[in-house]
Amino acid sequence: MAATDLEGRRHWRIEGPQRQRARVSPAYTRFVLVMKLLLPTLAVVLAVALLAWPSLVPRDRTIVIEQADIEVGDEGLTMVNARFVGLDSEQRPFTVTASSASRNPDDPQIIKLASLQADTTMEDGAWMSLSADNGLFRQKKKWLDLTGNIEIFSDTGYQFHSETAEIDLANGRAWSKTPVQGHGPSGEIQSDRLFIDRDANIARFDGNVHVLIYGKGNDKGG
Repeated sequence: MAATDLEGRRHWRIEGPQRQRARVSPAYTRFVLVMKLLLPTLAVVLAVALLAWPSLVPRDRTIVIEQADIEVGDEGLTMVNARFVGLDSEQRPFTVTASSASRNPDDPQIIKLASLQADTTMEDGAWMSLSADNGLFRQKKKWLDLTGNIEIFSDTGYQFHSETAEIDLANGRAWSKTPVQGHGPSGEIQSDRLFIDRDANIARFDGNVHVLIYGKGNDKGG
């Protein structure tokens, strides 16, 4: 279905039974390509900072705890207003911040995070960012759970939102089992779920997929 706005731009909406068309549309393809890069890269950046924190002083000298206040309470040792800066394995600079980061006293392999944000700059200078209200990082399993207002941005104009995400860093996979919304220069996308497999080079939007393609005088959108 197409509609034309006051500026003469044609908007194409692809949804429901027409999902196969969405998969091959230029806008859908761009969303898939962007999401395959953004979420796995930012999750790895976050994990790199946390894996380098076996104690209060990282052994990896490419990572620095730039600032943090230390509190001792019922939940053990907590870093307040923590800020990690460093380089990942690809030598890309990153910054990770959290209003608090604490280890589970019953299982020191679990790190609990609040108000977290991870930023990185790619080799070509592109910037991307991830933020969430809460995070739970299981160091031994290399598993990251994010909950609450998950936002992913890139300076190329793409933005994604969901309420939950599970990231299996060891196997390069990520899931969101709650609705996902995204928009960018080429259009908008919504779905009930998202699955990413980095090694298999897959990003899949599933369930009630809606794609709105921005076009201008082009019946094919894009």
